[in-house]
Amino acid sequence: MDQEKIWAAFQNDPALAESFKAARFRHSRLISLIARQTGGGVIDPDLKILNIGVGDGGFEALLADRGVKIYSLDPDESAISRINQLTNRAKCGYSQKIPFDEAFFDFVVMSEVIEHLSDSAIAETLGEIKRVLRSGGNFFGTTPAEENLVNSICVCPKCGERFHKFGHLQSFSRSRLAETLDGFFTEVKIAREYLDDPKRLNTRGKIAWFLRNALIKVGSFGQGEQFVWAARS
Repeated sequence: MDQEKIWAAFQNDPALAESFKAARFRHSRLISLIARQTGGGVIDPDLKILNIGVGDGGFEALLADRGVKIYSLDPDESAISRINQLTNRAKCGYSQKIPFDEAFFDFVVMSEVIEHLSDSAIAETLGEIKRVLRSGGNFFGTTPAEENLVNSICVCPKCGERFHKFGHLQSFSRSRLAETLDGFFTEVKIAREYLDDPKRLNTRGKIAWFLRNALIKVGSFGQGEQFVWAARS
């Protein structure tokens, strides 16, 4: 499976990029974590924030609207070129070898990325994130909660190769995610949430959205939920 071909299609084909619209609420949730950490709900424009995995650039657009310096990293050259029209601080590359200096960032965000990485790539990536974060810097991210990978397996009709339709290689339980992050960071906190964007839903959908998140709070879980983490270097 060539993940880069999958993501080149989703990031650059306007028809497929529609799927990123559902990520707006997730992006806003992550921005709220940054704002809460900086105090007063206002993000200091001098803070340096790195986003790993740009999607359609929605996260960058939200922060750029606030006048925040947002840096980006993604292996897709077309996506990076598009982001640079907005920020001019995006670089093409891989999370296993982040092309920024040591202790350069105040925040690193990696949303819906870790599940795409092999075990060795996860270890290299987390080590690199720790390297580019300043002492006491914050690492925020999301990943599908206890995803059943088999449910999204596709079979290529030409070669017969089996692959996850979004290129996911990993499924995380809360304990596995905590153990993974604890190996590199301190003060790891993990919450389980349903991050579909309620603004996209009709009235019945909005009611279901609120009920879903209420059930999560009392320990009743379902599919399609995410783990949201916060950790410190």
